[in-house]
Amino acid sequence: MKGLARFEEFAQRVMEGSFARLLGSRLQPVEIAKGLAKAMEDHQTIGAGKVFVPNVYRVFLHPETFDDFVPFKGALERELAAYLADLAEGRGFAFVGRPRVTLQPDEALRRNRLRVEAQLADAAAMVLEGPLQLTQALRVEEIREAAAKRFVLLIEGREIPLNRPRLALGRSLDNDVILEDRSISRHHALLVRRYGRYILRDLGSANGTTVNGQPISECVLRDGDVIALGEVELIFRRLPAPAEEEAP
Repeated sequence: MKGLARFEEFAQRVMEGSFARLLGSRLQPVEIAKGLAKAMEDHQTIGAGKVFVPNVYRVFLHPETFDDFVPFKGALERELAAYLADLAEGRGFAFVGRPRVTLQPDEALRRNRLRVEAQLADAAAMVLEGPLQLTQALRVEEIREAAAKRFVLLIEGREIPLNRPRLALGRSLDNDVILEDRSISRHHALLVRRYGRYILRDLGSANGTTVNGQPISECVLRDGDVIALGEVELIFRRLPAPAEEEAP
């Protein structure tokens, strides 16, 4: 919260007088900061023993809202990037490059609405200074490859890599993990990654979800947990990180 409080002080200072009256009830800078924080939380990637978050953020605004921010756009973008750096440090996240924020107009958006796009950008030969320093430059592809090997579900001898922040499980074809069994609901459960762990949520399924024999509605998974969706059994495994695999 310290980073957000500092950002709010900046916003109040830069928007004193005419700008504050101009914006009135329109979208405020702190709402942009909160939207960026949510985008960071929703786009975590686990790899190389770290939880990586996007370092490139594009904030799309209604053209009239964008015009309101034009007089101090550069300063606002820098402060938003600094806020994300503080937030990531406080939560133990890592970047592959310095966080960058850009504001852009989008005629498709309604007034007072915003849309955030976040992505990991390649950072070959880029080393950060200070508390966010990486021991080596990592390409996005390397991080994603490591992430795909970190957590898996074992189903009847098959390994299913868990390489996304959210994975839906169920019988319907629109799920990420499709389980063709009559005891499975069409949309049975959801796996959500938070702070380097996976959380399993039952989605109101007809036959329920258990972990190690105990019925659950939501549960933080641990290595070796036995999950039952209806009559289908899965095993959650956390594999050694790449650095651990190479250790003698």
